[in-house]
Amino acid sequence: MNESILVLGEKYDRMEQAEKILNNFEDKMAEIEEKVKDKEPPTVLILFGVPVSYLVATEDSYVGDLVRRAGGVNAVPDKGVEYIASNTENLRQSNPDIILKMAHGMPEEVVEMFDKEFKENDIWKHFQSRTRWPRLSL
Repeated sequence: MNESILVLGEKYDRMEQAEKILNNFEDKMAEIEEKVKDKEPPTVLILFGVPVSYLVATEDSYVGDLVRRAGGVNAVPDKGVEYIASNTENLRQSNPDIILKMAHGMPEEVVEMFDKEFKENDIWKHFQSRTRWPRLSL
């Protein structure tokens, strides 16, 4: 993301604005990291929904990196890829404290898909997690 902001700043002769955006972002991230540094990190499972299914976001994804910076530990420690397919039994074994469900594209359809999945698939009833719909614009 940072690199894209710089490329756009250069392309449109707006480097001062691009650098200001990046500085503000880094200041905010440092502030958040300072707030959470001494807290017990929750384990977070990040479900990245598309209209007919979902993937699991790893720490190497944008949102996975944000979770790490905010003090969370990704429940699926795979490295080298941003998103992976996984089955619910494996996800259950990860025993997350929090499940983040994210809609990517066509959010109304994805929210409906997640609602149906969590209502009809009994495996989700065995998770002790707190489920969240993050309000993120990615």
